Amino acid sequence: LLNAAAGGTRHEVLNAGAESYSTAQSLINIQFRLVEFDPDVIVLMHNVNDASVNVFGDQVAPDYGNKYISEFYLNPQLQGALSLFGLLNQSRLLSGLGLPQLVMSRNAIDTERDFAPGLALFKRNLEHIAAICKARDITLVLLSQPSVNEGFKYGVTVEHFKRYNDTIRAVASAQGVAFVDMYNAMGHDERF
Repeated sequence: LLNAAAGGTRHEVLNAGAESYSTAQSLINIQFRLVEFDPDVIVLMHNVNDASVNVFGDQVAPDYGNKYISEFYLNPQLQGALSLFGLLNQSRLLSGLGLPQLVMSRNAIDTERDFAPGLALFKRNLEHIAAICKARDITLVLLSQPSVNEGFKYGVTVEHFKRYNDTIRAVASAQGVAFVDMYNAMGHDERF
């Protein structure tokens, strides 16, 4: 579609997005993988995967290890012993049906956690991504995350979700990068 509308200019698009990734993984991917393709533009949308980092473990780890190295996310083969949660979560079908969330121990999630530490790390990650893009002369476009279903899982409330989207907007403004408000433009329409 881009090439058809470009009037002779050739565009190539790489979809480097991944399910369940956060800004921590995107920061690594951009720094060590994507810059090797010498992109002109990177379009980035995150929110709930970062916000949910706040409710795993005793405290938020700077690398989000409290979430991504928990038995819920870590591949069972890497856990040393087979984990029911890890096994269920590795199945796209079962995960899509919500089975891992149904059997997951509520003790593993602290729904009363203060989201400020995780929000600060989210902001830091976005700022680092913007700095990498700026240093490499890559145009960064940040998008807020849309959501039809505002009954979020893992203790992420609508208020938390909106605070993360507001942080994306604030970072985009402070860093002088483009911002597209997907949440308000199309975030409540099931067709999208």
